Amino acid sequence: MSQHYEHLLAVDTSRGIRANVVYQSIGDNFIGSYFGYEGGGAYSDSFFWINADGDVITNWNTSEFPESYRKPLETLAIIRYSFESDEEEGDLSDLGLELELSDNTTEEENHWEYWSDNFDWDVIVPLSKAWALSMKWEYD
Repeated sequence: MSQHYEHLLAVDTSRGIRANVVYQSIGDNFIGSYFGYEGGGAYSDSFFWINADGDVITNWNTSEFPESYRKPLETLAIIRYSFESDEEEGDLSDLGLELELSDNTTEEENHWEYWSDNFDWDVIVPLSKAWALSMKWEYD
């Protein structure tokens, strides 16, 4: 599983996951897997594809994506799962918890965020608008 990927993990002060996004770029397209808090105790997860026109397509079933994206999407989901607890939905795994101490982690008012070196705002901004996530990111 030596696939190159980018990663964003946002975690609240009680160590609950607010957003966990893993993706890779393929040409002018981005494909990935996300998990996050929608509010009211509800979480969601899905696969996504942001095409060259900037359209965001989300679906929980890889068969709804081009065939060449299906295996990479499944691999990205496995990577994403590695940062999430197997025992309690919305909690971090030990691997996820380790990211709190990363040089790429910033403390925000009520949460912390880990951003991999090349995570692209052109992924999280449209994805957070299309997804019913409790957190949104916007261009400054």
